[in-house]
Amino acid sequence: MVEYAMADLVCLHLDGVGGIEEEPVLYEASTPGIAVAMDLGTETLSDRVTLLSTLSALPEEGLVREAVDRVDEIYEERNVYTLTEEGREHARERRAELESESIVVRTPDSDNRVPLADIDRYLDDNSYRQTNRANTSPMGELAHPGNVFTIAHHRITYV
Repeated sequence: MVEYAMADLVCLHLDGVGGIEEEPVLYEASTPGIAVAMDLGTETLSDRVTLLSTLSALPEEGLVREAVDRVDEIYEERNVYTLTEEGREHARERRAELESESIVVRTPDSDNRVPLADIDRYLDDNSYRQTNRANTSPMGELAHPGNVFTIAHHRITYV
């Protein structure tokens, strides 16, 4: 099973966001935007603390560049993040690992083997997901209203 540290998840998220050169910066590149993308609400204080400590460490590790800038959607200045070249390489390596892993999505109609890196697109393209986060049980069942999908040997958290 592939499990990633918060730093890996942040890098994968920022890899899909782009840079912070435009004004205003995309919400997804800000601290609150990253927290929303990772579904870290106020009820998950320990995860939010982990995210904040990770965001503090990533610039020191050379994976991200941090700045303070005006953010789209909230129109206030916030900490914003973009990947450095080393961070983009780190994200590419993690994504390659995801592409080499696959899972089986079992529906009432069929079983489909899907590369783990493509699971978001697969669920979106097939209208199986209505929220940004899909919850799985310890048994690997992905619950969706009206359907149950069995995800073998993986716990999936969408970012």
